[in-house]
Amino acid sequence: MSTQMLESPLRSQEKEKRMERKNIEQEDLPCANPQQAVIGDRSTSIQSEQLLCEDMNKIEITKKEVAYPFYFSFLTKKEELMEEVLSSLLGTKDYEEVYKGEFWGRLEEALQRANKDQLDKLQRASWNINLGLCIWTRPRKGFYRVDTDGSVNGVFRKKDGYYKDKKGGYGAIIRDNSSMPIAAVAGVSKPVSLLYHQLEGVKRGLELAINNECRKVRLCTNQAFIVKFIQKQYEPSDEDRESVEPIRDAIRKLIPKFEVFYMEDVEKEANRAADYLSKLFIKERVMKPHEFDEELNRIIAEDTNCKMVFEN
Repeated sequence: MSTQMLESPLRSQEKEKRMERKNIEQEDLPCANPQQAVIGDRSTSIQSEQLLCEDMNKIEITKKEVAYPFYFSFLTKKEELMEEVLSSLLGTKDYEEVYKGEFWGRLEEALQRANKDQLDKLQRASWNINLGLCIWTRPRKGFYRVDTDGSVNGVFRKKDGYYKDKKGGYGAIIRDNSSMPIAAVAGVSKPVSLLYHQLEGVKRGLELAINNECRKVRLCTNQAFIVKFIQKQYEPSDEDRESVEPIRDAIRKLIPKFEVFYMEDVEKEANRAADYLSKLFIKERVMKPHEFDEELNRIIAEDTNCKMVFEN
């Protein structure tokens, strides 16, 4: 009897120790809640696609909605940069799943859950990116980037304000997620106004995308007023109104033909290929990659090969 009475407290203590060890081990295990996946462990969530859809619905224009584009400005640039950041840091083909599960809108929450080393890396990468080293960014997987531009070749004299238009040009180029060009177009028309020829580039770029069966499109222009004008958030001058409103209406009729469509204004350096095409001032010509000239190929190569460098 006495032996049993002595062993009971010992067994009780051992049982308590085992329970403590078990609790510690459970705390070290990955969290069972799919919304608490950790970037550092490269865990993915079964709800990642749902989380992605919730955020994507805020920024994508679908055919079902028959809506018109949402203006991104800085939000889209941060999103594109973060995709590149995660790709660079994780260095693995499955980074997209991690990225989907921790979309930009949830980045702050994700950072709080990350371990300290990963947190420091992501914070430095997020806010100290040298934008000058990599301006052109790829569209997300499954999308096509359509860069467009328009130009006016004119003569201007400051002393008396004399201005004479000579030619109006436009250009557009389509590239896929791997930065490979699909097609390009360049043309010339009777000089009207910069706004008009910019819209010509947008229209021909969208038509080119449709003809090449590109159904998910990210349209880029380096003029913010073009985006706003297509959205009817910018009013042209009275002298331009008659010429530009019909082409804007034509553009708006093309947009619902895409499964997903969004547009943004980008830096001029991110639109060099379309700018080059718009300044060729040649009779309209649709080109496949093997027909590109040396200068256009050089611009595409520089866009493709640029690397993001993170400051310490």
